[in-house]
Amino acid sequence: MQPIYRLNPFICRDGNGRARSNAYVAGGAVDVGMDIFERGLCLPSDNKMTVEQQDRIIDVIKKCFE
Repeated sequence: MQPIYRLNPFICRDGNGRARSNAYVAGGAVDVGMDIFERGLCLPSDNKMTVEQQDRIIDVIKKCFE
């Protein structure tokens, strides 16, 4: 669902899923993956993040629910 990766192959239950998604077709049927992509949240993640960086992300998320 991410345009930057649209030309890359990906694996699904039936093998390679590339070019079998309706994600880029205007007016195409809504599918579960697109729904999750539209409503999802992509959080920063890196195994080199400092404790301070992690705490900053946690604080921002907590403030969303105050």
